[in-house]
Amino acid sequence: PIGEVVKLHFEGVYQKAEVFVNGKKAGQHHYGYTPFTVEVTKFLNKDKRENEVIVKVDNSDQPNCRWYSGSGIYRHVWLETMPALHIAENGVFVTTPVVSAQKATVKVEVMVQNEGNNDQQGIVEVEGQQQEVSLKAGESKAVSFTYTINNPKLWSPDSPYLYTASVELKNNSFNSCNSLSKIKFGVRSFSFDAEKGFVLNGKKVLINGACVHHDDGVLGSMAFDDAEIRKVRQMKEAGFNLIRTSHNPTTRAFLDACDSIGMLVIDEAFDG
Repeated sequence: PIGEVVKLHFEGVYQKAEVFVNGKKAGQHHYGYTPFTVEVTKFLNKDKRENEVIVKVDNSDQPNCRWYSGSGIYRHVWLETMPALHIAENGVFVTTPVVSAQKATVKVEVMVQNEGNNDQQGIVEVEGQQQEVSLKAGESKAVSFTYTINNPKLWSPDSPYLYTASVELKNNSFNSCNSLSKIKFGVRSFSFDAEKGFVLNGKKVLINGACVHHDDGVLGSMAFDDAEIRKVRQMKEAGFNLIRTSHNPTTRAFLDACDSIGMLVIDEAFDG
């Protein structure tokens, strides 16, 4: 049944966050720029229609940043419900290990997770291919698929074409869909060295990059999707083909905009 596992996914809380559900501490996360997930299943009042969630933030250690950080919950929060057997968080990884103008090999790795108390079996399907998977209680297991795209449209800043990989997980016991993920990806090859520089799809590309902080000007640090997309579009229209996220991971909306608009990214981890 849907809803055996319930989680709260925070895309960003600045900083030193603690999450309480119905008065009990469910989880915590220190760094203010990375997403985190808290499982809240066991803290819920399932016999009541209302549950209380409190997020405490400690941003008192000042100064703790060389730019305007903002404070509190400034990115999306998602309530996620799922069966015990499901595709793990960030559990679909798509790569294109072999790329040419005639043919591209696509590899899809899927991490399946069983967060229930009983052994479970399922079927993972990717682009018409199926694999059975059996997991013990609390176990995670990866399965891999490979397929070919003929005459692929290669991704580049000038032609940011995206394909979609559909991944479905079915539970054998119920013969129903447990999880469905649609992952957009670009088909491209790249390399870089001291002699040729950066090579994309076999062609040398001169990088014209800029550093962009996480805030949106007068809007502050609150991450509105439209503002994130607008920021990428403005950089593209100004002639840039690469953005360095100064100095921390950016939002999912920002990265998705880079993929679809045509922008290379250096996704920085932290301020050195």
